[in-house]
Amino acid sequence: MRIFCRFSGLLCLLLAATSGYARHVKGGHIEYTYNGVGSSAGTSSYSIEVSVFFSCTTSGPKDNVYLGIFDAVNGNSAFSKLISVNTINTVSKGSSNPCMSNPPTICYEIRTYVYTLDLPDNPNGYIITVQDAFRIDGIVNIIGSASSGITLTANIPGTISGTDYHINNSPHFIFKDTAIEATSVISATSSLLQMLMEIHFRTPSETAST
Repeated sequence: MRIFCRFSGLLCLLLAATSGYARHVKGGHIEYTYNGVGSSAGTSSYSIEVSVFFSCTTSGPKDNVYLGIFDAVNGNSAFSKLISVNTINTVSKGSSNPCMSNPPTICYEIRTYVYTLDLPDNPNGYIITVQDAFRIDGIVNIIGSASSGITLTANIPGTISGTDYHINNSPHFIFKDTAIEATSVISATSSLLQMLMEIHFRTPSETAST
């Protein structure tokens, strides 16, 4: 709870500026990769990649995201920085099931923000966060989505039941057409996330039937 309270001040500032920008964020996710030992003793190097899905039809602040990393137990801030966009990829769905009437326009501008840093080896682990106040409206399973903002998180595990899991990679998400497929990429030395996972978010055209 303390972690999100620390970020709430930033979110309030962003919300105060919403009158000047269209709401444009559809979603996103955070991945991290363990690169090996850090440049100083007792640290580890991680590459963090933030992917944010923006609407193609609205404008708003997209060039940077505010990255925060917190101790997973006590909520103390370990790192914070405004990081810049690295890649931009626009993906749209041009065809729909012929059984559909008035099919929606589906278009994503996917922006990735990548940053590499050293973190002290921490038995508590870390929570990685990114917040944005400009979520789009009309998301059917989120009441008042336009005023709720969005928080993306990922967890770097620490020591669990006496076993150190910090040498680990997050699941890796692959964008296929308008579906998101998540496949875990696991370090050979870690048994925390020994799994294969697929998640499909299908568009209306993919679920319609004749």
